[in-house]
Amino acid sequence: MYCANCGAELKGEQVHFCPNCGKPVDDTATDTPQAATGAAPAAKVRSGMRLWVKILIGVVVAIGAIIAIAMMATAPLVDPIEAHLALLREGKVAQAWEETSGQFKSSTSQADFERFVAGNPKITQIKSHSFANKSRENDLGEVRGTLTADDGSSIPVFYRLIREQGEWRILSISFNPADQKQ
Repeated sequence: MYCANCGAELKGEQVHFCPNCGKPVDDTATDTPQAATGAAPAAKVRSGMRLWVKILIGVVVAIGAIIAIAMMATAPLVDPIEAHLALLREGKVAQAWEETSGQFKSSTSQADFERFVAGNPKITQIKSHSFANKSRENDLGEVRGTLTADDGSSIPVFYRLIREQGEWRILSISFNPADQKQ
């Protein structure tokens, strides 16, 4: 017989304790040496994770899901802005005005918009953007960030958008929006 704990040979029929590791010998003794290498008994491996690890993994997964949902919900807000900037870069100011919301067009004539663009020529030279803050509530959206012109200059910008007939449209554009609601 051999010790079920360390694999040492148990000599004699009435052995109650393993002479190698001292563990009580009960009905778990085996007919084959399991750890007969003479090495110290291996620590028992705990099966399963500790509860706090499971909770931590659950929290991380939940936070990741919330972030992913928020990003998917606000991602469509950038599309009309990018399309608008592309039209302005191509010099299609009238078409860019046409692509804005009905409220924008009713409060800003095409001539006023053309004057706005002429007074802010860098808006026709935007090569990239970074929109750090995006939010939406029902059919209104806000996008705040920075536009970068060809010369490397940065323009802080704040867009308000509205959903019209299933599509997001620009409601207002503000440069250097320090005084805008955060």
